[in-house]
Amino acid sequence: MTMVTGQTPILVTGGSGQVGGAIAKIAGNAVFVPARVDGDLADPDSLRRCFAAREWSAVVSAGAYTAVDKAESDRDTAFT
Repeated sequence: MTMVTGQTPILVTGGSGQVGGAIAKIAGNAVFVPARVDGDLADPDSLRRCFAAREWSAVVSAGAYTAVDKAESDRDTAFT
């Protein structure tokens, strides 16, 4: 995603989901939405690298586990 020059962007995690995707669509170049591999909410090291990559004006955590039925049988993944 391209940034507006001179602007400190907002980092949006969970951008591949419904809420994160909607935020990215509305906010356009004011936000940066990393690919899941670059900002995986289930991988703390991935998030540390993402946060350290640059200065962010804000961070929006839009990620969610939405497979409600599966959450009951796969609690570890749902609560990661």
